[in-house]
Amino acid sequence: MSDFINENMILIPIVILSIAFILLDIFYMELEKFNLGVRHLVNKTRVVEIKKFMIFTHKYNDFIPASTQIVVFSMILGFLWRDWARGMFLASGIAVQTTIVTITKSIVVRARPPHLTAHKIMTSGSYPSGHSAATMSMALLVPAFLSVYAPLWICSIVFAYLFINAIVTAYGRLYLDMHWATDIVGGWILSVITFLVVNYLVILK
Repeated sequence: MSDFINENMILIPIVILSIAFILLDIFYMELEKFNLGVRHLVNKTRVVEIKKFMIFTHKYNDFIPASTQIVVFSMILGFLWRDWARGMFLASGIAVQTTIVTITKSIVVRARPPHLTAHKIMTSGSYPSGHSAATMSMALLVPAFLSVYAPLWICSIVFAYLFINAIVTAYGRLYLDMHWATDIVGGWILSVITFLVVNYLVILK
């Protein structure tokens, strides 16, 4: 009985975070002041010279490039270390997460910020940020899976690169007027849920 409880303790934070993910949308109007405050801060401190780089972060972490990165790492796990299971869990986890993002956007249909500095017009819902969810999920999952086979220093470098990429990408969503701050937070919450669920499934296999 105690072993069962210990194995399933991870479900508690998953449930709590899932509730937080839902509440973040329900209380959107109550958080409007926060969103507008962050938007004002970004507008006030925006550096025009880095706009091309911010656009690059959008394209680099868009669906096809991001999917390619995930497939490549999954193949590395499979071919190099014969760990096809973890590779499959990684790819499937991100795929399910992307589906959840797409469904949530279509249900919530939250309006995006005014596209004053956007390089393209986005018509899909704003909540949550798919780019933020995907990049942070990669930053959490890839080093965790890699740690089984690679030394700590390599995992640390990979984590640092992916985490910085996630943070810069999130800022880029704000810089380019693509998302509100709560969209970013919602994406990050979803990424932690994805990380916990995937690890839970790896433990069960």
